[in-house]
Amino acid sequence: AREVNSHWTTPYDEFNYPQYQKTTNKRGCVTDINGTSVTISTKIDNGDFEDIVTHENIAGYVVNRIKKKKWKGIQLKFSSNKPFELYSSTLESYVGGYIKR
Repeated sequence: AREVNSHWTTPYDEFNYPQYQKTTNKRGCVTDINGTSVTISTKIDNGDFEDIVTHENIAGYVVNRIKKKKWKGIQLKFSSNKPFELYSSTLESYVGGYIKR
């Protein structure tokens, strides 16, 4: 496959509860993706993207181990240097207590 430098990011999401802390389930991100090498990264609040996992030669659903605690908002990034197809991604989160200032 030809070399490209591509990525796709989800919008920054506070799950309609900006005043509460959230936690992700470590098995709560399911992605339907097709590609030879795709890296999934997360960014919480206003931090930097952190690589979570790189999938090799995938076609179909994968479960990503994203475990983040006490965040206000989250964003996912899918990147690769080869062409890839992203069909869907679902992230499960739990709403906790109020954010402490």
